[in-house]
Amino acid sequence: MASARFRIGTAATNSAGTSWSWRSYDAPADVQAGSYCKVSLESNDVSTIQVTIPSTDELSTAPTVTTNQSAKTATFRATATTGHTYLVRVVVNSGVDSNGDDVADYTKQLGVHVLTSGGKRLLAIGERDEADRTWGYLPKLNQSIRDVATQTWGVSATNDVATSASIVVTPGYAARVIATVVVSLTSGSGVYSYTAAANQWAASAGSVHLRYRATGTTSVNVGIRLDKVSAVL
Repeated sequence: MASARFRIGTAATNSAGTSWSWRSYDAPADVQAGSYCKVSLESNDVSTIQVTIPSTDELSTAPTVTTNQSAKTATFRATATTGHTYLVRVVVNSGVDSNGDDVADYTKQLGVHVLTSGGKRLLAIGERDEADRTWGYLPKLNQSIRDVATQTWGVSATNDVATSASIVVTPGYAARVIATVVVSLTSGSGVYSYTAAANQWAASAGSVHLRYRATGTTSVNVGIRLDKVSAVL
């Protein structure tokens, strides 16, 4: 029976004899930045196939799709940077039966994700269940919420400084970052102070710089501890 169910294959090149790494049918795919992606139908009983990428995350541009009507396949190349989501739509037989009536199973859509540097999937505009047939986009949202509640960026550090130094806290996705820093004088003598940039909006993964300066002595040992670093979507 004709159906638009499809699977995604990936490869580093796209040429005759390329060996594709296939995902399961009707399953989303996490792919490497810059990799080639191939769409292959589960059903052979179709007359025509149309493959498009009608939606992406808010910062991405849909890659060009090349369709092979003879083989009933299509290919495109993922952007060569991290953090992209594409909704891939397949329509067979123009979406209708011989009577011209719409057939739901003739149109399918799946999510293809180039993960962020932090290993996260981005949401696409209009996304529903393309990334998870059971839970929809809920896992993406809840993962971000749970990460905000539990994750701390940065490290405890002790540095010998004569003038100033800084450490950088970088969340793995767009967020407003709020940092609380504890600076303590652990040895030597002198006056020290610190400043912390906070409430910084980032269009993409952003950074908060935590700075301290020691004065009044040639060298002072200053311990920096990140007391709290959180992100608010």
